[in-house]
Amino acid sequence: MIILFQLKVCHARCSSCSANATDCEVCKGNFRNNTPPTCSCLKGYFEKSQVSDCQLCDKNCLTCVDTANKCVTCRGDRINPPTCGCPAGKFDDFNQENCTSCYYTCATCSVLEDNCTACAGNRNLTAANKCICLDKLYDFGCSLDFGCVKWCGSNNNFL
Repeated sequence: MIILFQLKVCHARCSSCSANATDCEVCKGNFRNNTPPTCSCLKGYFEKSQVSDCQLCDKNCLTCVDTANKCVTCRGDRINPPTCGCPAGKFDDFNQENCTSCYYTCATCSVLEDNCTACAGNRNLTAANKCICLDKLYDFGCSLDFGCVKWCGSNNNFL
């Protein structure tokens, strides 16, 4: 007499499963919520096909799917999933959850706060990526941007 056993193959996230390979009875792998039958990944992790451990999402993603940099929701003040870039007037310094503000003269910047890629107010972008006022205009030089204004001689009056 020959007895054949049918081997039940479960999804990688399951230690054991029901008749359906993706309905886990017991979860397997790290960074999972450990609640059968789904055994989904924790927030900030994604499921990679046929791998029991959940994989870490990119630092820009609060949640992601399929790959580390395919964001479903963005982390911090980042915008526009799936890429989750910084909003205008901010840049990614690659060290913080939130984007860092550009220098007040910059409308947009890259890598450093004063490395302008576009200028705020009526300023010109120099070859050195700095934003300066047009001729005969004066910049107050403070972080509250009043823009460039005309200056009337020695009595310190601004128009």
